[in-house]
Amino acid sequence: MLPCHRPEQTRAYERGHPHHVELVDGHKDDKKPDVSATKVFREYFGVYHVRWPRLTAAAFARASAAYEDDWESDDVKRAASATGPMTRDEAATLVRAWLAKVDRGDFYETSALLFVLEALTSTDDVLEALVRELEALPESRWNAAEAADGNPAFAAFASGFLLLRSAERAAFAKRLEALYEATVKAGVVASEHNLRGALDLALHGNEGAKRTLAQSHWQYWYWYLHVDDPAIHLARLANNAKSEWVPEPRLLWLAGDAPRDYLRENAAYARPKLERMANGSGASAVKAKAALALL
Repeated sequence: MLPCHRPEQTRAYERGHPHHVELVDGHKDDKKPDVSATKVFREYFGVYHVRWPRLTAAAFARASAAYEDDWESDDVKRAASATGPMTRDEAATLVRAWLAKVDRGDFYETSALLFVLEALTSTDDVLEALVRELEALPESRWNAAEAADGNPAFAAFASGFLLLRSAERAAFAKRLEALYEATVKAGVVASEHNLRGALDLALHGNEGAKRTLAQSHWQYWYWYLHVDDPAIHLARLANNAKSEWVPEPRLLWLAGDAPRDYLRENAAYARPKLERMANGSGASAVKAKAALALL
């Protein structure tokens, strides 16, 4: 793993940084949280990354459960008008509502919702709700195609970050392992887009990636966020026929010097893309600036 300058940085990455949420009080966007909450994915590709305005975060979590295909709908606006404290029971209800949605889903929206709820309540409150809902999924949703039903896989993958911060990590991991074994026994084909593959990636890191991503068409690099084998990352980096690299400082921390050195050697390829993204807005710009700082 790539050494950090300060011990607190190392500790943050060990706990999943930057895949978590820190709440900010007094943010200017909290003057109209019901408006800023619906802009998170309507106007930007994730306008907030780690640091979220507190009231906007609460509004976003509630609006997400009401969201179908229109951030401007009356139901979404009504849900986003509630910015008060979040209880454990309400968080569990919102997790249930999100996983009840049978649609393509979105990696970033699903992660943002879970990490916002974690910040508003606690890691183990959200993990309990998430694991319970994943356990309750009918087998018909274990192997759904990405375009039809992506939320179970996105949520299962995000559980890997929650586990890193959990006080009850062993107990939750045991339940998720049992669910993973059930999908294997049921003959679900390994794919990052279904429950089996996402759990394999979240729970088993390098070995999960070898099983699940070997035949993947796109191999989006965010599916490698629990992999710390430099060889796996270098093989992924070297294949430009796959999806473009999305900057992610955690990947450089996980894989150590090798990916960083590769990017430095191929700066003509990597740096212009990073600089363009860094000059943009939203979470991608934040990631690009962090990745540039590591090169």
